[in-house]
Amino acid sequence: MALSLLLAALGGVYLLVVSPLLGLYAERAAVLEDRRMLVPRLRAAADELPALRARVEQLRAAAGTRKITLEGASDPIAAATLQSA
Repeated sequence: MALSLLLAALGGVYLLVVSPLLGLYAERAAVLEDRRMLVPRLRAAADELPALRARVEQLRAAAGTRKITLEGASDPIAAATLQSA
């Protein structure tokens, strides 16, 4: 009888303490693995950043020289100017 009570107590401790800790450990290991897999992507993106910034500056300079909006004090005047052109 005492042996069965001891086994029941040990089973309860396992279910209440050890099992959740093992689950937490497995969760943390999965998070670490996900982060390790993400590192090369982030490094590649960081390496591309200067080239992308330079490209943005080129596009902004090109957009600054082009006329993108319509001339006119209001939308109807701009529409009329567009129609007459």
